[in-house]
Amino acid sequence: MIEHATISLHLFAHQDDELGILPVLRRELRANVRPVCVYLTSGAMPSRGTPAALARIRNAESVAVLRAAGCRDEDVRFVGLAAGIEDGSLYQHLDRAFEALCRTLADVAAAPLQRIYCPAWEGGHHDHDAVHLLALALAARVGALDRVLQFPLYHGRNLPGALFMPHAPIPENGAPLRVPLPRCEAVANWLQARHYRSQWRTWAGLLLPALIKAALSPSLALQAASTARIRQRPHAGRLFYERRFGVSYDRFAALASPFADAYLPLHA
Repeated sequence: MIEHATISLHLFAHQDDELGILPVLRRELRANVRPVCVYLTSGAMPSRGTPAALARIRNAESVAVLRAAGCRDEDVRFVGLAAGIEDGSLYQHLDRAFEALCRTLADVAAAPLQRIYCPAWEGGHHDHDAVHLLALALAARVGALDRVLQFPLYHGRNLPGALFMPHAPIPENGAPLRVPLPRCEAVANWLQARHYRSQWRTWAGLLLPALIKAALSPSLALQAASTARIRQRPHAGRLFYERRFGVSYDRFAALASPFADAYLPLHA
């Protein structure tokens, strides 16, 4: 078995969020970095069929994609399922999720940590923004606040109604670090959406914009995360999760702010 010099942590809300960072994960493996992937919701909710069955299907879909990329099965961890945190509810269970996250990573706590990757603070999906909070809290605990990078998934900044922008960094999060990709790799990455058959309705709306973006701008954009930003609204105007999922920012912040105050230093 190959011994990896360092580890990286990839924190996700849902089983398919990994496509937003998978090319970086592949590069880490080639550089002898061990990626550990953690999902912080079950990926299922009662309104979408049988939650337990859907969670198992979604877990298997992500394991298959990550295994093909080179990840070890034991490094793919479903914290949200074990903690009983459903899709769409993560911001309501931040303390429980954080305790479960720390427990599941106890076995790698002593390993040298290269990076923590998480979805961007962008107002696209409230679960994504909740994972961002948890990533920073974990980084504060292990002394790695300068090693957290966020990757965009989708947001509705400056767009009306159901319109959204995929995989585009918002300027409020600072200057992006561009990871150039061969065009064929960028497109092939999003074509892996075909492996998430349980999510065909979601990808019916996301896939074409993602492919166009990959073809026109074959790169990934990463931005440094900071504790200052999570005390600010992701961007001006209505957030996409307010318009699409009916969760107001005020409702989100009422639960997120006490968590941030408890775990994150104001000066960072």
